[in-house]
Amino acid sequence: MAENPQGSSPHASISQAERRTHPRRKLNASIELVEVASGKRFAARLTDLAMGGCGIATPESLPIGAEVNVEITKDTRTIRPEGRVVSTQSGKGMGLEFVSLPAGDLETLATWLDEALGNLWLAANRRTSQRIQISIPVLVSGKMPGGASFEETTKTLSVAANGGLLLVTTPVTKGQRLVLSRPGSRDSLECAVVYVKHSHANFLETGVSFIWPSPKFWGVYFPPEDWSPQHPDAKRTSGRGNHGTSE
Repeated sequence: MAENPQGSSPHASISQAERRTHPRRKLNASIELVEVASGKRFAARLTDLAMGGCGIATPESLPIGAEVNVEITKDTRTIRPEGRVVSTQSGKGMGLEFVSLPAGDLETLATWLDEALGNLWLAANRRTSQRIQISIPVLVSGKMPGGASFEETTKTLSVAANGGLLLVTTPVTKGQRLVLSRPGSRDSLECAVVYVKHSHANFLETGVSFIWPSPKFWGVYFPPEDWSPQHPDAKRTSGRGNHGTSE
């Protein structure tokens, strides 16, 4: 699987920046695996996926360093990374690192992961016990489609452990990357736009999902996922409405 030294290979290597952009996500997709050396095909189930690799569940494991050809199919699209085994767990599965991808597959993979990120945000925001309606000042920065930088101070409409709903005036689109910072704090993080809705007074309601889980970023306490009025924590949080508490 050596790369063409002249850079004319139809495969593209995955940069370290691309590997960091997307943590592993759960994805409903099928996977086929073939060991390069033997041509043996392995039955496998995809457990998670990232720009730099994936986890698979399989009863048989290959040795560390074994090279594999992979096909991952979601809906009607298939990507075909070349990979190598970087971790094994006896009887359970393996971790694969993607060494290279056909050039056109990088965009498909990034799109799948952005969709998974958006689905995670939507699922979390359907759980009203995990969403706190609160106005928190936040500095939003990013780049316009032409490359120009922008920055604006705004506020949240609601927050969750994995993101939030903001009001912004700068036009943004789904999949766009933004950086959030809390005024008066050194905390900042990268997020992806997963929801955009035109609102009143030229504002856009913008749902963002954190690229990396950061439940303490907003500085508020989130109820446990199984919270209900009967939950043991309910007495301690009663009377606070759904506004949470500052940490």
